[in-house]
Amino acid sequence: MDADRVERRKKALVIFLAFIMVSSSVAFIFIGYGGGQSSTVKYNDYTFRQRNSQWSTFVEKREALFDYLPADVLDIEADSYAFTLLRSKLQIDSTLDENATLTQEAALAQYQLGEMLNFHNIYVRQGLTEPNEFSLPVITCENANSFVPVLYFKEGNRTRIYTDGNCVIAEASQSFDMTRLKDRLLYGILGII
Repeated sequence: MDADRVERRKKALVIFLAFIMVSSSVAFIFIGYGGGQSSTVKYNDYTFRQRNSQWSTFVEKREALFDYLPADVLDIEADSYAFTLLRSKLQIDSTLDENATLTQEAALAQYQLGEMLNFHNIYVRQGLTEPNEFSLPVITCENANSFVPVLYFKEGNRTRIYTDGNCVIAEASQSFDMTRLKDRLLYGILGII
């Protein structure tokens, strides 16, 4: 009889431990880590909520995701005409140099900006500044016009956004600045900043 009692206690302990594990997993999923507190930040008329490692807000009922808050990119020197050129376009051509030191960072910024703008009904055609093995179109500032401006992600001595005719040049001096430029461009195009 003692063997049955020991066996029942073992089963009860296993069931209890399984219950604790399942309920804590469910609580983590529905409440989240940190007791259910969420970080929110207000900027102008927008409320930003932390969503994993990004910040989320809504522009005209569509979500927009950013890596940096507006205050974190305000120090980037930016020509306001650049946002006028890019705002309310049906298409923007985006380009970068294939063999620059910051090519990977620029390509990621180009891709992420394109994905977010596509979601906000602006088509972004991606290309490179020279003929390439990827069969991407060759896009340079010479291709820019008032209907389809060019956005050129470029490595430079300082981090800034400026214009050259109908071409907007997003220049970064360090790798992490490419992501900051991407967010500053998105904030400007969507009219948040």
